[in-house]
Order: sequence, then structure tokens, then C-alpha cells
Amino acid sequence: MGQVMQLLQATRGMNIIGGEVVCLMPTKDSPHQITAMVAIAIMFEMISLISDRHHSS
Repeated sequence: MGQVMQLLQATRGMNIIGGEVVCLMPTKDSPHQITAMVAIAIMFEMISLISDRHHSS
């Protein structure tokens, strides 16, 4: 997940208008919901980048 976060953070300042998580594997989540947690972290980063860009404009 670290490489994904670095890639997302490298887009800081660009005109990002959206993003999506396309693969979530609920069958692999038991018992710790690991894929759900990764998806949440990635979406949070995407939303933060979009918000940061629109807030600073």
C-alpha cells in the first residue's frame, strides 16, 4: 500500500477531480477487514487530495 500512497501523494497540486477503488475483496476480509481498511485509506487520500486542491484554488 505504501507505493500506492506515494503515487497518490505525487499528484498533489494537480487538478484531480475524482477517483475510485475498483477492487475490494470481501471474501478475503475475515476476520480483520484488511481490504476494506486499505480501500478506506486510499479513498481518504484521494478525497484529501481533491479537497486540498479545491480549497487552495
